[in-house]
Amino acid sequence: MISGKNILVTGGCGFVAGRIAEVFSLYNNVTVMDNMRYWQDMPQVIPPRIVEMWEHDLTDPLSLDHFDIVIHGATVNIIHGMSDMRACVDTNFTQTLAFFDRIPQKTPVLYLSTCSVYGNGVIIPTDEKCRVAPSNVYAMTKLLAEQYLLEHHPNCVIARLSNVYGPRQRPENAYSGVMVKLLTSALWGRPFKVYGDGSQTRDFTYVDDIVGACVALLESGKRGEIYNVGSGVETSIAQLMKYLPEDVDIEHVPSRSIDNIVRRCLDIRKIKMDTGWKPAVSLDHGVAETMLWLKGVQ
Repeated sequence: MISGKNILVTGGCGFVAGRIAEVFSLYNNVTVMDNMRYWQDMPQVIPPRIVEMWEHDLTDPLSLDHFDIVIHGATVNIIHGMSDMRACVDTNFTQTLAFFDRIPQKTPVLYLSTCSVYGNGVIIPTDEKCRVAPSNVYAMTKLLAEQYLLEHHPNCVIARLSNVYGPRQRPENAYSGVMVKLLTSALWGRPFKVYGDGSQTRDFTYVDDIVGACVALLESGKRGEIYNVGSGVETSIAQLMKYLPEDVDIEHVPSRSIDNIVRRCLDIRKIKMDTGWKPAVSLDHGVAETMLWLKGVQ
């Protein structure tokens, strides 16, 4: 585990970056930067044990010279990005590029990107050499930021994450993913909405496996490289519905226009070969841990 470092985590009050900040702060001096756009009325979003909280936008002229590592997780997510494309472009592209420019060249940078850049992958599992085909503004802005970072920062590593779930994914957040929506239905009997027939697949990845991958990439990932980070397991929404009690109402609706991907499963051989990392949490165990956490926040 990385220890004794001064680390900046952007977007660190959110789900994934917040969990990264929380775990890294066990052994490091972690500063979180977040503009709190999504979290103003939500309790307990600031990770514990961090040394400092910066409530700033990415373009604010703050000195980054004293950080040993920068983890960039700040983003407008895919759902919000479709309803507010200008905000998506501003945060994920314009502000992000300005932020990258202020990071010293010697400082390692880990950029949390997305497997959405592949669109409907032409091969399943999808590896890093697969052609990219972003199908929405969110995916396009993430891809452009990847390319800019690769061309302008020699110490960067890019992680393309896939359908992360787990503790800190707050059910009251309108932009939460399908997993937390399904599990809140399972816990409290709320109707569950299924787009199409539920045959679409995703690569669900437990958030602590993401944290472990971040450690591995910072320690031994090759600089200037892109890595898929996922479970490597393809799961349909219909299969996921096994976690719903029989008395939960299922509402089938037409396919949605955002993230309308038929199949998703990542090939994770590259990160395994280069770093030795592999996912450790099964879907059953991850779902059980997430449900325990959800019970505690209701």
